[in-house]
Amino acid sequence: MNIAKRALHKARGLSKRDKIIVGGIFAAVLLLGFQVASRPSAAPVVSSEEKHVTIASVASLSDKAGPLPVTGKVSSVSKASILAVSSGEIVSLSRALGDRVAAGSVIASFENSSQRAAVLQAQGAYEGAQAALAKAKGSTAANSGLSSAQAAQAAQNAAVSANATLRSAYASLDDAVHTKADALFSNPNSSLPHLNLTVPDGQLSINAENQRLALNPLLQSLSALGREEGGDIHADITAMTSKARIVAAFFDTLVEALNQAVTSSSVSASTLSSYQASIAAARTQVLAAISSLTTAKSAYDSAVSGASVAQNSASGGIANDIAAAEASVKSALGALNAAQANLEKTIVRAPISGTIVSLSLTRGGYVSAFSQVAQISNPGALNVETYVTSEDAKTLAVGGKSVIGGSVQGVVVFIAPALDPTT
Repeated sequence: MNIAKRALHKARGLSKRDKIIVGGIFAAVLLLGFQVASRPSAAPVVSSEEKHVTIASVASLSDKAGPLPVTGKVSSVSKASILAVSSGEIVSLSRALGDRVAAGSVIASFENSSQRAAVLQAQGAYEGAQAALAKAKGSTAANSGLSSAQAAQAAQNAAVSANATLRSAYASLDDAVHTKADALFSNPNSSLPHLNLTVPDGQLSINAENQRLALNPLLQSLSALGREEGGDIHADITAMTSKARIVAAFFDTLVEALNQAVTSSSVSASTLSSYQASIAAARTQVLAAISSLTTAKSAYDSAVSGASVAQNSASGGIANDIAAAEASVKSALGALNAAQANLEKTIVRAPISGTIVSLSLTRGGYVSAFSQVAQISNPGALNVETYVTSEDAKTLAVGGKSVIGGSVQGVVVFIAPALDPTT
């Protein structure tokens, strides 16, 4: 209305013709305002469509959802790692990476000539003890006097031979250390021996120096063994053998250090090669001494046992003869089993049936004790571990089917009850 009043006020000063035009416009504005005011407001749209809720099981949803592609980590249910029980050079390698092996089959073997010789010697001692037992059971007091004298002489000869073996073994150990090994050291006989090699593994050099320091009193303690008549030969051979194994361990360390050593201004490549040959020969020399000690001990023990049996038989102690002979058989059998166990430590066998998935052995290579040499896995029994979202987990159920790699059939065996926050 204010607009209309202002229009009429301005129309008072217009001509008659202009007043007619203005009046028509005013009438049109009033008519438009009426139509707008009288138009009814729009009514709200009401949908007749109702909403429904449907309940379905996980199994029915999983059938409709289709396959769920995931990736996972494959591991073997049956898997074994093989560690080297002893150290030495690999001389036989009968299997390769990827080969299928049966449980107990031989994969490789170390240099074991001394162990095989020890088994043969122990076998002979065992057979001798069995023969002595048979003799004890069949002998009589009438004909045992001569046998007793012969057995006593045999024991005396074995004692002389054992003492000679003790002196020879000490000479071999002394030569191996002072003549061959000491060429690698500065001040080897002092309280601070120094290994003249550049070895990346500093701890290996320290081990070699500490072992060399310990050999000075050790060799000194062995120098008198086998030089006095009437000594305890059994105890002397046992002590010499035990300490000879310490010397052998020292040479194992030197072999490993030489394998890792690098050339320097004072040690050329040819010098390193010369050292390697010398130390390998010294190590063989020490092992041969150990083998000879084992042989001498077996022969001496057998001779002493035979002399004791023969003496008891000569005195009419047949029951005692049999008991002693049976004890000797058990002792010899134990020595044989121990020798066979030492030999077995030089053979790498498969503990389970499966496929060789890792093999760090090469023919001619040197392996340290307790290092991992192979892994065997049974590919017929595999687990696949994978991770899914909480939404995807709702479509899975234990016992559900799965396809691994597009061809291998599997089954869901476990679903975690909660989410892993790290994955």
